[in-house]
Amino acid sequence: MGENRNCWQSGGVGAAAAKHPRTTRSTLVLRFVVMIASSPLTPKAATATLWPHAAKPQPAGIRHVGLVGRQHRRLPEMARLLRAGLLITLVLLTGPSRAQAGSETPKSILDLLYPQSAGWTRLNRLPHPSPRILDDPIHVETLGYFERLQTDADRCSPMLRMFLGRGALDRFRTANIFGTGDDDLIYAGPKPCAEGAWTVIWQHGRNPSAASHATILDAEIQRLQSGSQPKAVGVAPGCCGDPWDYYCLYDPIPREDCTAAPEALTIPDNARLARSDITLQRDVTFLPAPNATFEQGDPYRPPVRPTGTKVEQLLIATDRDGRSWRLVRVAAKPGEFSGSALFLMGWERE
Repeated sequence: MGENRNCWQSGGVGAAAAKHPRTTRSTLVLRFVVMIASSPLTPKAATATLWPHAAKPQPAGIRHVGLVGRQHRRLPEMARLLRAGLLITLVLLTGPSRAQAGSETPKSILDLLYPQSAGWTRLNRLPHPSPRILDDPIHVETLGYFERLQTDADRCSPMLRMFLGRGALDRFRTANIFGTGDDDLIYAGPKPCAEGAWTVIWQHGRNPSAASHATILDAEIQRLQSGSQPKAVGVAPGCCGDPWDYYCLYDPIPREDCTAAPEALTIPDNARLARSDITLQRDVTFLPAPNATFEQGDPYRPPVRPTGTKVEQLLIATDRDGRSWRLVRVAAKPGEFSGSALFLMGWERE
């Protein structure tokens, strides 16, 4: 991404706009109810066929034993029914109503924009490096001896904060990205001393005796595919008040192809996939959500494209009034973003 989005002169670390995928309690409870309901509430068929015979005239002693047996059999049934009824009541009381508009996570948008990355290795599943990597301060200093890691070194040491801050190694992973046996070290997370996020990949970074090389990507990588020409996808939340997030494909690393999405991007629950290339039949203002409105001072500026613009349609959704909307991706204009995104996303009324 461009240097404009690095925001090195800014003080704080930008908060990511990503949301966690929603897994409702109702879904889990319903599954549990179904599990209970599907379990037998009566004895097995062979036992149940004996019940009618218990009603036939029998000697008093036998009739008494049969009644007690039936009561003992019904107690577990009643308990199961009560549990199932209670759980169903909890679902009705605590289950959220279906929202008119949903939300999206970085993973979902990455799947939408770059479906080829769905099977790539997730960075958060790679192992952490050994804490002994900090035993050799000269090795750590050597890793940081790169121009972009020394920015504002008189006031801030990115390397010092990455390696020696609280939970220092939590953001580090180890892998063989460029081939087997290359002992790569990866940092993915906030930029120390600046807003935004980045990923630093040190080839041979875990080997103090080997010459290492640093590759810096202006996004927090989420998935990667190792090989002689490795690939990756990641997300860079907008920094310095930038209301856009940047979803980037590196194919191969470090070549980037990024799409800017509004930080407030909303995808309705009823949206369905509908990929196609279309031409706009009128002037269009792209919105972060169907029927979106803006308050005074909102930093988001809806992009506008004239009639005849070619766009890539991604999703189609219907609002509560039955009007159709489509989420599209269109080529970005030079200088339209603080970063160097090649495309932007937005909703337009069909």
